[in-house]
Formats: sequence, C-alpha cells, structure tokens
Amino acid sequence: MTSLERHASAERQPDWQRAFIEALTKPDAALLGIEAGHQQRLDVYRNNVWASLISALEEAYPVTRQVVGKRFFAALAHDHSRQHLP
Repeated sequence: MTSLERHASAERQPDWQRAFIEALTKPDAALLGIEAGHQQRLDVYRNNVWASLISALEEAYPVTRQVVGKRFFAALAHDHSRQHLP
C-alpha cells in the first residue's frame, strides 16, 4: 500500500478510530474521552500489541535474533513495527 493509499484510507476512518490508533502507536499518549481507570487498560492493551508484533518478528527471524541478541532484536523489532504497522 502506498502512502497515498494509506492517507486516503485514514481519511475514511472515524475520528475516534484514528485517535485510538494514534494512542496505540505512541507510548505515553492518552486517549481523550475515557476515564483514568480505562487509560490504564489502554496501557496494558498497547503493551500487548507491541509484544505480539515483536514476537511475530522473533518467530520470522530466529537466526537474526540469535546473532544480535534478544534485547537488541527487541529494540529493532519495536522500531520496525512502529514504522511498518500491519
């Protein structure tokens, strides 16, 4: 998908959906309109999303993970996932 196609697709999304996606992709972003207790749930959900993306890359590239080490691979996988959301 090209950046133009992504932009057109993003314009069709409701505002709350764009805000939710943005809140997931930014580590300390708050989602406006939800209670403080629910904000903590968002933090847990956000953590689970990133952990699953990193885990998927670990499974796809086990040799790379072994060569560079777990911590470095996790950092690379996190950066890659932020730039290339599924």
